[in-house]
Amino acid sequence: NNTTNPEVTDQLQDYREDNGRMSGGTLKIYAKKEAGVYTSARLTSKYAFQHGRIEISAKLPEQEKPGIWAKLALVGDNIDVVGWPQCGEIDIMDYFSHNPNKTNIYVHSSANNSKDGTLISANSYLESAEEEFHAYGILWTDKYIKFYIDYPDHIIYTLNRPSSPTEENWPFDKPFFLLIDMVIGGKHAGSEGVDDSLFPAIKEIDYIRVYHTQ
Repeated sequence: NNTTNPEVTDQLQDYREDNGRMSGGTLKIYAKKEAGVYTSARLTSKYAFQHGRIEISAKLPEQEKPGIWAKLALVGDNIDVVGWPQCGEIDIMDYFSHNPNKTNIYVHSSANNSKDGTLISANSYLESAEEEFHAYGILWTDKYIKFYIDYPDHIIYTLNRPSSPTEENWPFDKPFFLLIDMVIGGKHAGSEGVDDSLFPAIKEIDYIRVYHTQ
């Protein structure tokens, strides 16, 4: 339930089950345009978890043309109760195809979010993001969330728990579920239009690993 999330505004895709499937040892998410209809897939985990090391190995769509937003994220399991952004969201990796070779991280809460223009964010340039698999991960504890690429000691951003944590500024000490998405158009991916020549586009997932840490 993301009806309260302004980031879904004007997205063009119709989510379909057969746009996400396993083949050749990897999970592939397809963004397509067929018979004038844009289709994609959005996957969520069946369970939620709290804290740990979460790592996803992904290769992003090779077509470096505007129109696609690829997301690897964690969303607060209580979203249906409190809504977004109150539930919290940890974007392990966001990619916009009109900005090739650039990956982004975002953290949403009531106090800091894209809705209010107070979003916490960072980015990294990765020239092989579209050609090779890279591991995007976080080290998530009750004291911090550290974002890394490829190796846990390659930290690109650290978000420390506030000295006076509240549900508004630190909703991250409760279960979150995994969300893997590929959006077509919308507020962010469609800011420079949608180049239909990029379809079909494929995001590949080699593995998803969740490590519990003490």
